[in-house]
Amino acid sequence: MRLRQQRSWKARNIFAIKIGSYHKMIAASIENNCGEVKWKNGFPVSAKGKGGGIGLLNVQSSVKKYDGDLTLKK
Repeated sequence: MRLRQQRSWKARNIFAIKIGSYHKMIAASIENNCGEVKWKNGFPVSAKGKGGGIGLLNVQSSVKKYDGDLTLKK
């Protein structure tokens, strides 16, 4: 018999992606409960230091290129 380690809900890492269509457009929702996040100029800042970013500036650039909207929530 194999036993699974049970962890509390708060200790679990959850990453959810939802993608669908809406009025001939693509809508995507991404959620990540990574814990405490520092914010600077409206963007989350990586704890990895310089060069270890999370790539949201690239995502924002692509979204703007195709007349989309990017919303980040704390």
